Amino acid sequence: MRRVVYRDTGPSGRGLYGQRHLGRRLRADDWRADLGPCRSGGRYRPARHPDHGVRRESRERDRQRQHGCQRRLRHVPGLSAGQYFVTTRNSAGYVPEAYSDTVCLQCDPTETSPITVSIGETTPGIDFALAPGGRISGRVTDTEGGGIPGVQVTLYDGTGHNVAFGHTAGDGSYESIDGVPAGSYYANTMNWSGYLEELYSELSFVCPSCSVTSGTLIPVSIGSVTSEIDFTLEQGARISGRVTDENGDPVGGVSIDVLDSSGNSVSWASTDSAGAYLTYRGIPAGTYYVRTRNSRGFVDEIFDDQACLGGNCSLTGATGIAASGLRRAWRTSC
Repeated sequence: MRRVVYRDTGPSGRGLYGQRHLGRRLRADDWRADLGPCRSGGRYRPARHPDHGVRRESRERDRQRQHGCQRRLRHVPGLSAGQYFVTTRNSAGYVPEAYSDTVCLQCDPTETSPITVSIGETTPGIDFALAPGGRISGRVTDTEGGGIPGVQVTLYDGTGHNVAFGHTAGDGSYESIDGVPAGSYYANTMNWSGYLEELYSELSFVCPSCSVTSGTLIPVSIGSVTSEIDFTLEQGARISGRVTDENGDPVGGVSIDVLDSSGNSVSWASTDSAGAYLTYRGIPAGTYYVRTRNSRGFVDEIFDDQACLGGNCSLTGATGIAASGLRRAWRTSC
C-alpha cells in the first residue's frame, strides 16, 4: 500500500509531516491527489486522523516501485488564497520530499519552498519525483526469545536526528516505514511495556544523557532493506500507585514523573479515572523519587506527602523508592 499524507498544522507550525497553511486548518474536502503516470487502478478515500488533520490515502493494487514515479496534487475548491507547504509520506520505501525537490526526513516544511494559491485558480506543476531509499528490518524480543509487539524502532542520522521509524508486529518483527538515502544510521527502541530500552547493538539506553551516536552504525543502501537489526530487551522495574484528594477520592489526569537521584526524569505515567497509574518505561533496579504534576488546582507532591511549593520539588527529605520489580507506591493525597 502506498500512502501520501497531507497535513495542515495551523499557526503553531508544529508537526513532522504534511501540508501547512499559515493560520488555517483544512477541511476534509479541501484536497485530493492524482497519481498521474503512477495510476494503477487504485482508489482514494478521505480519512481523519485524531491528531494530524487531513489525510489522504491511495491504495494501489500492484504496489509499483519504479524509480522517479511522480505524484501530482490537484487543488479542489475549499482553500483560501495564501501560501502552503507540501510534503509527502509513504510506506513503500521512497525517500520523503518537500516541495520543491527537497529531501524531507522529519523536516520542518516551513523551511522549504512555499506554494502560492489564488482564489479561482488551480496552481499546476506541484509534482514530486520520489527516489527509492533504503530501510532496516529486524525483530525485537524478550530474553526468552518471545516477540514484543508495539515497540517503536527509530532510525537516526549521523548527527542524532531521527529520520525514520517502524513498529513491531505481534511476533516482534518490524520494518522501518520511510526510505532514507544511502548512508550509515543509528537505531534504538522505545516501548511502553516496562522493558529497558536498547541502542543498537546491545547497548543499554536508559540514562537521561545517553547519546544515540554512541551506538553501532548501520549501513543502508538505496533500494534495499538492511535486515537482522535485532534487539533483545530485558524487563525493567516499574512503579504503580494511586492519586487521591484529601477525601480519598481518585484524581484522574495527573502526570507522574519518576526521577533518579540527580533529579532527571527517567519514566512517567498518567492517572486514570480511578486515580491509578503504572509507569510506562522500564527502569533499572535502584532508588527513585516520584512526583506529581497536575493542572487541576491541587498542590503537587513528591512521595511521600511532601508538597512541591511553587511547583518545585526538592529531593531533600523525600522518600526514595527502591525499585527492583513492579513496585507499588501508594499516594494518599495530592
